[in-house]
Amino acid sequence: MWIAAATGTATHEQGVANGIASTALNIGNTIGLAVFTVIADLGTDGKTGQALRAATADGEFLVILLTAAGMIAGLLITLTLPRLRRDVPATERPEPSRAATG
Repeated sequence: MWIAAATGTATHEQGVANGIASTALNIGNTIGLAVFTVIADLGTDGKTGQALRAATADGEFLVILLTAAGMIAGLLITLTLPRLRRDVPATERPEPSRAATG
């Protein structure tokens, strides 16, 4: 994720790109946790004891399946997206170290 956020970004904007990526990650985690908690708790209203444990386990299993499906979808999207290649201007390329050329 961090490499993708920084790829093609000018050197002086690397911090901004990583900050935006970090913020997006945290917002996604927050929203995802809230949604998955609601999904896991569906069907537990008014239940107690063994029935509550069974309903909670079923909800948690559904969340695991949804998480796996999201991961597979993300992988497939990543593999099918075209690779974008932008040439970085010479002024933004890192300088080779003197030790490597010496």
